[in-house]
Amino acid sequence: MSFWYNGIKSNDLHVIVEHYPIRPIPKRKMEKVQVAGRNRDLIYTQDAFENVTQPYDVYISAEYNHLPEYAAKAAAWLLGAKDYVRLEDTYYPDIYRLGLFSGPAEIQNRFNDFGRATIAFDCDPRRFWKSGEKPVVMRNGGAIFNPTPCVANPTIIISGSGAGTLAVGSRTVEIRPNFDGVMYLDCDDGNAFADAEETQSANHFVHVDSDSYPALAGGRNLVSWTGDFSVTIIPNWWSV
Repeated sequence: MSFWYNGIKSNDLHVIVEHYPIRPIPKRKMEKVQVAGRNRDLIYTQDAFENVTQPYDVYISAEYNHLPEYAAKAAAWLLGAKDYVRLEDTYYPDIYRLGLFSGPAEIQNRFNDFGRATIAFDCDPRRFWKSGEKPVVMRNGGAIFNPTPCVANPTIIISGSGAGTLAVGSRTVEIRPNFDGVMYLDCDDGNAFADAEETQSANHFVHVDSDSYPALAGGRNLVSWTGDFSVTIIPNWWSV
């Protein structure tokens, strides 16, 4: 069995997963307050979860006394990313995570022919559905259905020119008159970009109230807009 990290398959570096990994369930972010003379704590919950650790128990296959060489290649691969990157495996083929390996790890050397280690990734608590990566071309006055109970933060692609408004559920984005071209609304980060790689800001083309970027609640979400635009939504469905 194998996993992919930052676009590279573990097997290609002779890193083999030995057995099914654990399935971590995230902890909800909350605050507990004790009140003197009162039974039971007061609980203030958030609609958010803490990061989880996703470990893989692996062995590194390196015949003919080549373990140091293969261990060095594996370390360079694992420590190559400096931010969350895509993490997926053959055990849950329909989902992916965003994870980061920052170390440490210890590789147990067996006769210089193979080694064993536990590789632990620090992960976004969300398990993203690959089906949520499929773009949905909207029709004005249409709707998009979230099949999960988890509120999704979509990527919205707007093409066109001029002023207008985009409404998703109860949230509205104002598009300013100087817009002309293509714009990507990253509703997870709360930013607008002029390119899919998210390197060029387009925040000057939109006005969105604080913390009001569109979100897709569980069930049916109405979508409409004014202006000369076409709208495509990448929903980014997820579950815990």
